[in-house]
Amino acid sequence: MSLKFVKNKNGFSLIELLVVISIIGLMSSVMVANYRSGQRSSDLNAAAQKMVSNIRLAQHYAMGLKDSGIGDETIGWGVFIDKSTNSYIIFADIIETPNHNKNRLYDNGSGSSVDEKYLSVSLSANISIDSISFGGNEINYVFQPPRPKITICDHNASCPESGDDSEAEIILKNKVGQTRKIKINKFGLVEIE
Repeated sequence: MSLKFVKNKNGFSLIELLVVISIIGLMSSVMVANYRSGQRSSDLNAAAQKMVSNIRLAQHYAMGLKDSGIGDETIGWGVFIDKSTNSYIIFADIIETPNHNKNRLYDNGSGSSVDEKYLSVSLSANISIDSISFGGNEINYVFQPPRPKITICDHNASCPESGDDSEAEIILKNKVGQTRKIKINKFGLVEIE
């Protein structure tokens, strides 16, 4: 008596299943890697947009003559950007009595001055301030009404009136090296490149 084996042609072999599973696994890993890269780029764009929006908020406050409620008289609004702390501060430039300090710089309350901080923003751990083209590690960008007069100063009160230093560039960088440049000029234009 002889047994006949009938080959069943309805199905997949083990090798075919392993090949298909390997292809699906490879495609999934590529998609996850691209998603993470896209998320890093998106985080960098969001940080740059938020910084530009906050600079424009200070400009809006100056044009609207918003009172800060911090000191005697608010004479302008500004943004202090600090590379060393990876943060920036929206501040009200105020006249302080009795010394009438209107130095166009952020005063943090040390000594006899009043802390002019209105809002402090720290960048996320994945985003850093890579460089500031004007002033090294710190920059003050101040709007003074009614025109508004716009002043760009480093923290040592170096505030040129015209020339190439009348524009500042802030470069934000993420962990993988992607960058966004924020340009600020004396005419009030703030843009992302």
